[in-house]
Amino acid sequence: MQSFNKVKQNKNLNSKYRMANRSRRTRKNNTKENSRKNTRKVGGKRKLNGYMKFAQKTRPEILRANPSLRSDVVAVARKIGEKWRSLSPAEKARY
Repeated sequence: MQSFNKVKQNKNLNSKYRMANRSRRTRKNNTKENSRKNTRKVGGKRKLNGYMKFAQKTRPEILRANPSLRSDVVAVARKIGEKWRSLSPAEKARY
């Protein structure tokens, strides 16, 4: 009987501890610092670099030429990379 009472006391202590931690966690999440992290930045994004502009222009052309690659994103990216590497610096400068 005595061991049963100890177990019951431990359960009560654990539940009190959990409640204290829960309230501590919610207080921590409501601070100004955390609320700033969750807000989205206002303003424009960075400009696309040359490779990304080239990829946007080239991707539809590659998919038209190879319809079987439509579901293989990696293969399309490889083809775009191969084309980009084959361009001369003067052609890359256009982008």
